[in-house]
Amino acid sequence: MPEDNSYIASNIAPAEAAAQASAAETAAVAGEAAVTVEPTALSAASFPAEAAAAAREAYTEAAPVIRDIKSEAAPTTTETASLPPAPGSDEWQAKWNAEWNSMMSAASSAPEASASAETAAAATPAETAPRADIAPVPNESGIRPAGKRKTGSFAKRAVAACVAVVLGCGFLGLGLSFGGQIANRLFPDAPASADQAARQAFSFSGQSGSQLPLSYDATGAVNLADVFNSVSQSVVSINLTMTSTNFFMQSYDTPAAGSGIVYDISGDKVYIATNNHVIESANSVSVSLDDTQQVSANFVGSDPNSDLAVISVSKADLDATGIPYKKATFGDSDAMRIGDVVLAVGNAMGEGKTATSGIVSGVNKEIQVDTTSLKVLQTNAAINPGNSGGALANAAGEVIGINTAKLSEADVEGMGYSIPSNEAKDILQGLMENGSVAKPALGVSVITIDQATADLYAFPSTGALVRATVTGGAADKAGIRPNDLIVEYNGVKIESSDALAAEIGKSKVGDTAAVKAYRSGASDYELKDFTVTIQDGNAGNATPNF
Repeated sequence: MPEDNSYIASNIAPAEAAAQASAAETAAVAGEAAVTVEPTALSAASFPAEAAAAAREAYTEAAPVIRDIKSEAAPTTTETASLPPAPGSDEWQAKWNAEWNSMMSAASSAPEASASAETAAAATPAETAPRADIAPVPNESGIRPAGKRKTGSFAKRAVAACVAVVLGCGFLGLGLSFGGQIANRLFPDAPASADQAARQAFSFSGQSGSQLPLSYDATGAVNLADVFNSVSQSVVSINLTMTSTNFFMQSYDTPAAGSGIVYDISGDKVYIATNNHVIESANSVSVSLDDTQQVSANFVGSDPNSDLAVISVSKADLDATGIPYKKATFGDSDAMRIGDVVLAVGNAMGEGKTATSGIVSGVNKEIQVDTTSLKVLQTNAAINPGNSGGALANAAGEVIGINTAKLSEADVEGMGYSIPSNEAKDILQGLMENGSVAKPALGVSVITIDQATADLYAFPSTGALVRATVTGGAADKAGIRPNDLIVEYNGVKIESSDALAAEIGKSKVGDTAAVKAYRSGASDYELKDFTVTIQDGNAGNATPNF
């Protein structure tokens, strides 16, 4: 059927009333309304205005009625004298052509279009007038129950087209896949693009085949649950009592708590690492694997300068609890980078083993805790009271730090500190074997004299000013006195207290060191030489009473 409305307008005149009624009946029996193409391009020159107006009016009034007639005339059962021909058959096409030719003949035989239109409009009720510009379309799907719509041939073709597209894409994907495999076999050494090389370079350490390290899930994200399950078997809760004094100078026992790490298992003992400040004032100490069953612990050794200590428990007593435990795996703290994920595990607030997560916030930090200077890792994982002595673990479940301190100020958040494992291991080994760690000491208390201070107070140089000496210590025996300004140690210029401490740390207990210092005289400073025998700074330290 032509789609150009100007062609329809110039070649079709309104049909006679009988032909109109026949067309309406055909459409009603078929069960389909006529195709509704809007007449948007009518030609006034070839189609008189009166006929066009009459046709539009007849169409407008007749369209809803035709639908009503169709609904009433549509059969409700399949019992009929003759069924419509199947869509697309020769009979169907012949019937379509015959009806179309009939309308064309009727339109061309009208003597005057305007008079015919008026006569048709007068003779035929408006309810039954068909559209003058559209040929009737037979029902393509045959008789069907009223109210149920079936998909026509266009929908079927659309579905078939979609299926064809999907199948085509599937075959294309398979072709590309097989093509890539064939290319890899034919050209195994073909260089990868820069983007491919970058992706290939990104991998997780320790990955082998489809197996990922303990600390990563299938997507490569850090699995903190696996980290905790691994580390927690090497962490114990420490519970203790310590003596306190009230306002009236009365002594009483008070409970306290901390954490520990299974450092070694040797013979009938299990050695546990913790902080010195956790156990230094304790009267009694016990450990627990499950936060309920307590096992009594004994003091082994401590080092106040590194804030580390070792206690031990009977292996038989710990085994009797039936709780699994294992020796901790210590990792390389020097390999940690700012941003690496860490997990802090310990007996927070004395309420049992818990975990907090974070990252490494800083490396090679130095902090001052009371009178002790410590080299530490900084983390934003929460380090709460009771976490002291617990583990700071990396993503592989290795202990890379022993939690020791936090910065507690109103305007500060997320600044916790941990003693690096590489700093702690040798000290812990010495404490386990000897009960103490020899620390080279000069036996002095000093402050820094910088250039500004030297200019202000007329010191002859920058250096480390002696404020006090330990009676009977190495400096006291060598003749060094308070207010002496140390400016050289074993040939190295000293400009601060930190520089002096670093040089003393390079010596060993029993070594002889050459020290130069200025001493104030009656009118001026005199540079003096001293020979000092380095002593053990930990000798004579008080030990806990448990």
